Amino acid sequence: MPPGSALTSCESNSMPSYNPFARGSAPVGTRRFTTMVEQMKPSSELTPGEHAYRMINSLGLARFDATLRGSADAAAILDSDLVALMAEHGIAVEVWQ
Repeated sequence: MPPGSALTSCESNSMPSYNPFARGSAPVGTRRFTTMVEQMKPSSELTPGEHAYRMINSLGLARFDATLRGSADAAAILDSDLVALMAEHGIAVEVWQ
């Protein structure tokens, strides 16, 4: 298959894998998402690496604790004002609507 096609062959086996970011590969209904991803800036231009790491790490762990462990405290954190919570830790977050 040509490089950049939606389906590419994995080196470890001959099973094709779907690349949702290949141009023109988006199924009907996901073109908007594909356009957004193509226009998105690299994370290094959006926030310092340490801030991104702390935010992704803490929210990921909260999601796991809330879902897998049934933690009410973690669920409450995820239901709270996350922009304000991050600001308390010196991390500026802007939510796009």
